[in-house]
Amino acid sequence: KRNSLHVASTGTGTRTTCEASLKLSEVLRVMTKTKGRPGAASIVDDKGKLLGVFTDGDLRRLIENVQDFNKLKMTDVMHAN
Repeated sequence: KRNSLHVASTGTGTRTTCEASLKLSEVLRVMTKTKGRPGAASIVDDKGKLLGVFTDGDLRRLIENVQDFNKLKMTDVMHAN
């Protein structure tokens, strides 16, 4: 099964949606490459149900407190819905 990365354009801007099983580094790459750099990603389960969000603010707080980002998954760092 392939983890999903989805970028959708909405009437209010661009929405980035990523599966919770992805690594933090993968989600950051998508957020950075998304047109308009939305500054947040909706985190969903494998059925597309919203589980939480991850924002640029969450990243700043992680930088202050976490040494090794490489092993973190979104379920470790997202704000649950």
